[in-house]
Amino acid sequence: MRTNVQRLIRIVIAGVFLLAAWGKFRAGRNEGTPVTIYDGWSQKAQVRYAIMACEAATGIWLLWGRWSRTSAAVVVVLLSVFSGLIVAEFGRDHPRPCGCFGDAFVAAHDPVAIRVSLQLDLMRNALLITGATWLYRTTAGR
Repeated sequence: MRTNVQRLIRIVIAGVFLLAAWGKFRAGRNEGTPVTIYDGWSQKAQVRYAIMACEAATGIWLLWGRWSRTSAAVVVVLLSVFSGLIVAEFGRDHPRPCGCFGDAFVAAHDPVAIRVSLQLDLMRNALLITGATWLYRTTAGR
């Protein structure tokens, strides 16, 4: 039973990471003023592709199922960093939406709607961190 739950959690987290990488890939580069947090960090092609590659590699690694403890720890670290960037955005008068999944999931330009969207992003990350932490604690070996 436990291995089935572990597999399901790995698949869900992997799906989120792969969807995020795909959404960013499809959106391409925003040539204008950064509209999202992701746009702000991805103005340089190297950074943009590194973020997408890191998310895609993490998703594939989780699906592969090898070294599950290590992959779960990597997920916790990545999502903690991403969550820190989101929290930092709350301090701005006009926060930018996350852009976690590319432009298709970006909230409206209303600061209130963006703050609600950022709160939902944080809740999603908290759930994923909880699942990854559970994976880390219940998986034997690496």
